[in-house]
Amino acid sequence: DACKDKTMIIRDLITLNHDRLLENLLISAGVDLSTGFDQSDGFNRKWNSELLDQNYDVRLLKLHGSIDWHRPKPVNTKFFPDVYQYVYKDRNDFLAFLKRRKEPFFLTGALNKTSEYTQGIFWELLIRFEEALRRSELLVVCGYSFGDQGVNHIIYNWIDKPSGTNVLVLTDEKEHLISRIEDHDIPKVDRSGVPRVDVRRITNIRKNLRIEEVDLRTTSWKNVKTLIKEW
Repeated sequence: DACKDKTMIIRDLITLNHDRLLENLLISAGVDLSTGFDQSDGFNRKWNSELLDQNYDVRLLKLHGSIDWHRPKPVNTKFFPDVYQYVYKDRNDFLAFLKRRKEPFFLTGALNKTSEYTQGIFWELLIRFEEALRRSELLVVCGYSFGDQGVNHIIYNWIDKPSGTNVLVLTDEKEHLISRIEDHDIPKVDRSGVPRVDVRRITNIRKNLRIEEVDLRTTSWKNVKTLIKEW
């Protein structure tokens, strides 16, 4: 509903999930969508970041990759290998795709993402995410745990702009999320290792960050817009 809302000026949809739920939902709803892949090679669409600059209603950026992404062999021939999206017809077709040793290409793990963000498609997507925030006034976060330091760094830098930036976070675990944001964002010691005595909660020092506890399973775009207007 948010992507089809004509009152929205710019709609950049960012996800850290590997599945195709959002693509399938938006395409079936008739949303004009770009993911950065062309259709020049049959069922294998090649990544072309310039496609994201074309006039689409919605841009979907999958920062951690996707189950239908793959790289041709060998992958060690260059630092920025080509990435393709396999357009499968059904579940059996996708399973056959995997049996042909087409390993899905996405980021996993908690410690390696920061380093792997500097490579190829993931670097481009992270830059696109940062560019999307630069031309935006509002970021709505839904279901994100603030556990990815690379993503957090971009969000926090954007929040710290002098003015005109607002973040609305929707979560069903508000207190836990506040502690996660506080732990990632505010150092508990200074550079010499001495504990800080003036540590303050992020929700007290940043008026442009609002955390709302909601039922993520039933929250609608209408409810979200109400929260934005009340803010």
